[in-house]
Amino acid sequence: MASSLAVLRNVAIVVRSPPDGAGGCPSGALAGGRERAAQTARRLSEEATSGADWANQPLGRYLQALAAWLDDSDHYYANHHRVRPSNAWEIINEALRAPTVYE
Repeated sequence: MASSLAVLRNVAIVVRSPPDGAGGCPSGALAGGRERAAQTARRLSEEATSGADWANQPLGRYLQALAAWLDDSDHYYANHHRVRPSNAWEIINEALRAPTVYE
């Protein structure tokens, strides 16, 4: 037993930062999800600025619909016969767009 403890004391734990600076999100680097979510946010900003006819305007209603979609997202994926993405950025990307049509 003592030798096992000695071996454990000599174990080094290496912590590496994600290569893309994902801030520790294990799925952050998958398939460019963060970049797609950022691009979706930029497109939504352009749409909002140009007067897009969204289901939820102004910003307060959009944010309420975003929260509601996030709360109900399990049902969204089930109703669309989809498995919830394992990449959190994909969920964020879909969540950003959802309030433009979700009521």
